[in-house]
Amino acid sequence: MLTTTSATNHQIIGADLQEFIDLAPIGIFTSTPDGRYISANPALAGMLGYDSPEELIASTTDISRQIYVDAEDRKLFTRLLETHGEVINHESRFRRRDGTEFWASRNARAVRDKDGHIIAYQGFTTDITDRKRAEKGLLKSETILKDILESTLSGYWDWNLVENTEYLSPAFKRMFGYEDHEMESSPEAWQKIIFPEDLPAVLEIFDRHVKSRGREPFYNVVRYRHRDDSTVWVICAGRVIEWATDGTPVRMVGCHVDITNLKQTEEALRRSENLFRKVFEILPVGLWIADKNGKLMQGNPAGVAIWGAEPNVDQQEYGVFNAKRLPSGEEIAPNDWALVHTVNKGETIVDELLEIEAFDGKKKIILNYSAPVLDKQGKVEAAIIVNHDITSRYQAEEALRESEERFRLSMDATNDGVWDWDIQTDQVYYSPGYARMLGYESTDIPTHVNSWLDLIHPDDREEAFKRNFDCIENRIESFAVEFRMQSRDGAWKWILGRGRAASRDASGRAIRMIGTHQDITERKRAEDALRESEARFRNLFEHVPTVAVQGYGMDGTILFWNKAAETIYGYTPNEALGKNLCDLIIPAEMRPEVVGEIKKMTETGIPAPAAELILKRKDGSRVPVFTSHAIFQIPGSSPELICIDVDLTELKQTEQALLQAQKMESLGILAGGVAHDFNNLLQAMGGNIELLLQGKPSDHPDATRLQNVAKSINHAAQLVRQLLLFGRKAESRKARVNLNHEVQEAVRILERTIPKMIALELHLDPSVWPLLADSVQIEQILLNLAGNAVDAMPEGGKLMVETSNTVLDEAFIRLHPGASAGPHVLLTVTDTGSGMDKEVLEHVFDPFYTTKEVGKGTGLGLASVYGIVKSHGGHIQCYSEPGNGTTFKVFWPAERGDEDLTEEDSQESSIEGGSETILVVDDDPQIRELTWEALKMLGYSVRMAVNGEQALEMYQEPNSPIDLVLLDLNMPGMGGHKCLKELLRFDPAVKVVISSGYSANGQGRDTMASGAKGFLGKPYQMKEMATIVRRVLDDHES
Repeated sequence: MLTTTSATNHQIIGADLQEFIDLAPIGIFTSTPDGRYISANPALAGMLGYDSPEELIASTTDISRQIYVDAEDRKLFTRLLETHGEVINHESRFRRRDGTEFWASRNARAVRDKDGHIIAYQGFTTDITDRKRAEKGLLKSETILKDILESTLSGYWDWNLVENTEYLSPAFKRMFGYEDHEMESSPEAWQKIIFPEDLPAVLEIFDRHVKSRGREPFYNVVRYRHRDDSTVWVICAGRVIEWATDGTPVRMVGCHVDITNLKQTEEALRRSENLFRKVFEILPVGLWIADKNGKLMQGNPAGVAIWGAEPNVDQQEYGVFNAKRLPSGEEIAPNDWALVHTVNKGETIVDELLEIEAFDGKKKIILNYSAPVLDKQGKVEAAIIVNHDITSRYQAEEALRESEERFRLSMDATNDGVWDWDIQTDQVYYSPGYARMLGYESTDIPTHVNSWLDLIHPDDREEAFKRNFDCIENRIESFAVEFRMQSRDGAWKWILGRGRAASRDASGRAIRMIGTHQDITERKRAEDALRESEARFRNLFEHVPTVAVQGYGMDGTILFWNKAAETIYGYTPNEALGKNLCDLIIPAEMRPEVVGEIKKMTETGIPAPAAELILKRKDGSRVPVFTSHAIFQIPGSSPELICIDVDLTELKQTEQALLQAQKMESLGILAGGVAHDFNNLLQAMGGNIELLLQGKPSDHPDATRLQNVAKSINHAAQLVRQLLLFGRKAESRKARVNLNHEVQEAVRILERTIPKMIALELHLDPSVWPLLADSVQIEQILLNLAGNAVDAMPEGGKLMVETSNTVLDEAFIRLHPGASAGPHVLLTVTDTGSGMDKEVLEHVFDPFYTTKEVGKGTGLGLASVYGIVKSHGGHIQCYSEPGNGTTFKVFWPAERGDEDLTEEDSQESSIEGGSETILVVDDDPQIRELTWEALKMLGYSVRMAVNGEQALEMYQEPNSPIDLVLLDLNMPGMGGHKCLKELLRFDPAVKVVISSGYSANGQGRDTMASGAKGFLGKPYQMKEMATIVRRVLDDHES
């Protein structure tokens, strides 16, 4: 019953609500602003622990203190009412009469008088303790769930679908390789890393989940891109847990589970299953699978082929199989099959030898195996049966057993030995032929295996025993091994031992071995002799330095390439082998002819005739060779062509030099004869002119003409004298002279005659050896060479004259036909003039050849120089290039007595070599090859290049260090100057020795100033070259 305190209260509440208020399940109250209850219903009284509303109203004088746990909550409650007039769902903690607390929710309004003042509060109170407890439990559960998910591999997510914000747990981010702070928590974050092709399916499943109000689950398997670019397979599951009243999803939670390992395992399992299926299908033995009851479920093709059908039968139907055990011949009852024992008792049966009758009526011999497949409790859950068809082998073994006796009898009549070893008893049978082979009687050899081992040579014993043991252990089917055995007379005989297992036990180990011994002593001797012969011929082919040997097939493919072929053509064996001969060394214009010759040799078997050919080197240059062929064929193999090439370069140069010498000799003879007759004619003409001039005054009309004729006769006489010099017919007065003295005398004349803008420079060795020479003719040479030099320097320049001692060796003579070995004095004349091209150089010493203007030269100057040098037994060379000046080198044979010899001259001084790597760069192949040969003899490693470009490429190779570069100064393409500059740019510490025909005081000095470590003047001696190379390698400039 609702209790009131005054008529006013009755007026406020209204009588018609009384019954509703009394029966309401929630608390209904009216209270004053100062904190007393005006009215209350039974539900509120009971909620606060009072027996009746009257007791509650009477006992409560201060609601804030007595009812509220926190008085501030009532102050907030009343402020809200004063401000807004009503309060909805205001939650506070209340205190019951017994002091216990509970949570309550209030909905109330303010009651005002006519002046607007609040006179009371009316409202409803609901006990929400259970809800609060549930919320707290839910919050705790969510926290626990998050902790659990975070501690596992699952990634938790919580998506606010209204605001489109999302919480992504640290585990979620780590799943894809990110730390928590490295990946933002938003839907966009995971959408960036999901595979684009997987995202549409995710969104479609989400739509179905929302449209079905959660009845259709949100579950899918998707791929994400890991931070390291790998693929992460994920199970994504979740559900909407909060919906708006209009059915709009508000909040969705879920988790991601990384199943990458599972996916990889599934893939591995799939591959394994495929592998098993493939093995199952291709196994050459029959394989059957039965269930735990013995029903045959499946057989592979080999098994079906053995039985002729695939019998899907169970135990009760085993009577369809007909078989008997061997060798007993016992018929197998249906309940006695190996499979029955396996499925019923878990037994494993191996090596059961059976003769079966297949369903097609054919009889076969098989080895039968049966094994159980056990579950975790050790119970049979399936069985595997293997049938190995050994019909052919069994029949062969039976046939072998029958033939062994025949073989034993036949071998007894031969010199080959037969042995039969019973391994279980260690007893060996040796045939009479075996004993005779070693000089014994059968009874002289003990019948145990150690007797065999004792007779084998100690060096061969281990291998012979190993081969036997491998066969016993079934590692090999049979063996053949060669070893030495000692015969009765102590001699060693080579034996070819063969053997195999005649029978094996169930494990496959041999229990009986049989074999033969054959005396191969004579064959081994023949093989040793053949090997020695092959080694000699191979050594000859591979190392003969001047004969290139190539072996190639009928299609031109190179099969053999010796060292001389590498030297002549420039290709290493690695570069040549497997290539076509025509592509490497045959010039394009010759290829059709060569291909035709190869085809002709293939068809006829007749080698092509020997011939001289001009072939191609690796660097593109041509080389003359004398080539011949042979056809080599081993029975049963394809024919092979053997090509033998001899380098004719040196021979051709010698021939050319000989022809030049013969030409010059012939011209000299002609010039000498003509000059003699001319002298007679000139003498007559000159005498008559003198007579005609006598008695005629100088102003006589004929006097001038006669005097001009006399001058022409004198000029002709000078030409005759030059012809005599060239033809070596001029009278010479040889005496012991010092070349330095003759040079200085000639220089006195030159200083007065050459233009002032030409600088004259002398470099004279004070220790030059004496010469046996005509001093007048030496002066003629100097003046002639100097005159030519002056003509080549119209704008001025430098003229250098040098002298030095040198000893010409055999290597020099090989390179320069016409020169002679021994001590010489070298005269070098160098100018810095316009130089000459190759065509002019070829004719520089020819008589009447001149490049000067008409009237400025006779063409006999250098021809006379050549004649004088040759008449003294000397040698002259000229080096020149357009724009680079000219150098003449004259080698005079030295005239030395014992007093002139030094210790160094009188005995061959040792030349120090080394093991460093040297790069020889020269466009002249003969100079390259001679230098290569000399350096190799001194122990150096030598590499060769034909121009500056190739030299740079080889020097810059990372794993091929080069210690010194021997660089020719004048080459086509990139010359020595440019190459030196590029080498220094790449490696400022590079050691370069320049070789040049120019003077060491001309271009050589300039090059040394540019960074070269040494200079080697051409033509150089091999000894001189080796000395300078060693000095530079030892860090001494030369």
